[in-house]
Amino acid sequence: MARGFVSNLVTPAFLPYLSIPGGGVRRELKDALQYSANWSDYLASSAYAHAWMLSHLPPWSEVSFPGFVTVVFGAWGAWVAGRDRRRELLAIYGGLTLLAFWASFGPKLLLYSALYGVVPMFGWLRAPARFGVVVAFGLSVLAGVGVSRLLQKTRRPAIASAMLGLIAAGELAVPLYMPAVAPVEPVYRTLATLPRGPVIEMPFFYPEVGLFQHTKYMLASTAHWMPMVNGYSDYIPPDFYEHVMLLAPFPSRDAFKILEPGRVRYAIFHMYGYNTENRNDVLTRLKEFEPYLRPLYMDETTRLYEIVGFPP
Repeated sequence: MARGFVSNLVTPAFLPYLSIPGGGVRRELKDALQYSANWSDYLASSAYAHAWMLSHLPPWSEVSFPGFVTVVFGAWGAWVAGRDRRRELLAIYGGLTLLAFWASFGPKLLLYSALYGVVPMFGWLRAPARFGVVVAFGLSVLAGVGVSRLLQKTRRPAIASAMLGLIAAGELAVPLYMPAVAPVEPVYRTLATLPRGPVIEMPFFYPEVGLFQHTKYMLASTAHWMPMVNGYSDYIPPDFYEHVMLLAPFPSRDAFKILEPGRVRYAIFHMYGYNTENRNDVLTRLKEFEPYLRPLYMDETTRLYEIVGFPP
């Protein structure tokens, strides 16, 4: 197994090709600081009805405002549960909501730091602000208690529930932007018909150019589901940086040495990704290593090769 040259888990198919030194992933506690909530998170919302608040808020990490209906009825539901001595319900959902709210502020309010040190696998987490989702869920349960009490007190519960549902739906209506996805390149349809094997796509972007450009390959991988050398997630293994500058000029002897232990089988070259000078250099190197690369697909902009051997 190659040591960590596959740098992300886009699909479960990538699991056999990932090896992380030390046997796992653990984030540093300091990494959570920039993704911790602040008070403005709990007033930030993308809903039309809340847009007027955004210009009055300082920067936020996550959009965590669950809406006025949920907050008002959640608070009332907590009060109802306490007054009716429904202590188990209040302790579970009220306690969960408060603890999640506290933890969402990250290391600066200590609870997150304590959980990081005690709870197994807590070191995998990165964004404390996302505990805001748990806050919204907890408030929603308590809001159900409040709404239930309201409907018990009204003479026309059906009308009251319909009106409340319309108000809640109207408050939480959000704009939807769903751009059309470009059609998949023909080379990926060809790749999908071939025997399984790890793939490297070129250009192999490095940090100075922009690692984010590997996401184009990651999205396209949903057309073929092959294991990939390219890619990253919010965790980038250190050996990605170790190998990236050696893989960027593939095909080369150093790059072949990195790919050989993992038996990388296919290489895709997006020629439109190179400027004139780099394109000519790539074509020269493809000619040099021609005995090890069997052409499988070729059009004006893209080439697919099978790696049939590795130079000594």
